[in-house]
Amino acid sequence: MPTPDIQLIISDVDGVLTDGGVTFDNSGMEYKTFNIKDGLGIKMWQRSGRHFAVLTARQSQIVETRCGELGIEIVKQGFTKKLQAAIDIASHLGVSTEQTCFIGDDLTDLSTIAHVGFGVAVADAVSELRDTADFV
Repeated sequence: MPTPDIQLIISDVDGVLTDGGVTFDNSGMEYKTFNIKDGLGIKMWQRSGRHFAVLTARQSQIVETRCGELGIEIVKQGFTKKLQAAIDIASHLGVSTEQTCFIGDDLTDLSTIAHVGFGVAVADAVSELRDTADFV
């Protein structure tokens, strides 16, 4: 299947850029584990002159910190209605949704994956996402 000319990748965080786990210590401090290899891929994508954004339903300072390290230009947290947020991100960057890739893992990502030019579900995504995505 030919892929569209992707100029923007929008990624969910938990379960996509992390291992999906959230750990809390006794003081309530939240911890997440990001894969360092994803960071290298994001930096290479950005160096190619294309855009990378993060769109997640949860809010976490850890996400802000990691995205800051990677120079991710748009970080949207606390969005359960991701489709409209993804459309707004693409519009802000002057990119069509047809030139947008969204990567997700859970049901809150379903309508967005169905709408963009290239929807990607991670291997352990819910079955509805895997069935809808252009690539797993």
